[in-house]
Amino acid sequence: MRLWKTVRRLALRAYLFTVRLFRRSLQVRVVALTLILSMAAVLLVGSYVSREIARGLYEAKLQSITSQTAGYASELEATATSEGIAQLSETVNTQLRGMMARSSTPLRSIALEPRDRGRSVAPIIALPYGQEPVRPSELDEEFLSRAQETPAGTQTYQSITLPGAQHSPGIVVAQTVSLPGSGKFDLFVVADLQEEQNTLSFIQRALTVAGIVMVVLVVAVAWLVTGLVVSPIRSTARAALRLADGDLDERVTVTSHDELGALGRSFNDMADTLQDQIVRMKELTVQQRQFVSDVSHELRTPLATIGAATEMLYAEKDELDETGQRSLEPVSYTHLRAHETLR
Repeated sequence: MRLWKTVRRLALRAYLFTVRLFRRSLQVRVVALTLILSMAAVLLVGSYVSREIARGLYEAKLQSITSQTAGYASELEATATSEGIAQLSETVNTQLRGMMARSSTPLRSIALEPRDRGRSVAPIIALPYGQEPVRPSELDEEFLSRAQETPAGTQTYQSITLPGAQHSPGIVVAQTVSLPGSGKFDLFVVADLQEEQNTLSFIQRALTVAGIVMVVLVVAVAWLVTGLVVSPIRSTARAALRLADGDLDERVTVTSHDELGALGRSFNDMADTLQDQIVRMKELTVQQRQFVSDVSHELRTPLATIGAATEMLYAEKDELDETGQRSLEPVSYTHLRAHETLR
């Protein structure tokens, strides 16, 4: 339980760090989006190419096997003997073994099965040495029924999984064969598609490696390109912060004439204008202080005279009439406030 809590806490920290980094970094967002899109594109293209190659290999193999089966049927019909069942079995068995031996395509079996299964003629089958065979009796009943219904001169086929440790893919082609004096037979040719499967596996591995390399290259290019764009923006942002902190001499180094260079020049122009305005405001403040100082200096002498006269009047206020006394109070108060202001 304690270990599980530690793992959850670490996972939560990693998630929060990733989210925070994703939100704060434009470069990370662009690279992540590029990674996702490039992986999706590679998967789609790789799946399509792999499927098309598999279909092409299968169709090429099917065409080869159907042509081969048609040739075998013609050869059997031309050379089979009509001297009896024993001679038929021996002759056809020799022919089937010869066909399998000279076949350019790996075969698992070539079999002749009488269409009339009630007859005493047994199925004739040639099997490979050292491999598990595929007998007609082991095929799907649906396929066998379809083969029974196939007209003379036409073929039917089905994809199967061959017995054995590798469970190799295979294909079985059936065609009707008419042997002189013996009736009609179903010719079954079972081909091994392991070579095609190996070729497809090799191509899929090559596509996988190429896709990984392509994704890595695309992500690296996206990182470099976004770095070229984001780096000047980060530099401008840092300069803006230092300028806001009061460093009016801060400027951005402009090394290009593109949009980023225009951004840097605009920032520098803004900083120059701001610095000029601040300098002018400082100068105006100094001038204002100097003006106030001069005015204060010029007003001190007349205020002193007024103050002396006011004090004299205030000292003799008892001799003034009631109207004079009332007029003296605001004059004294105004003089006192003006004196404190100028001091």
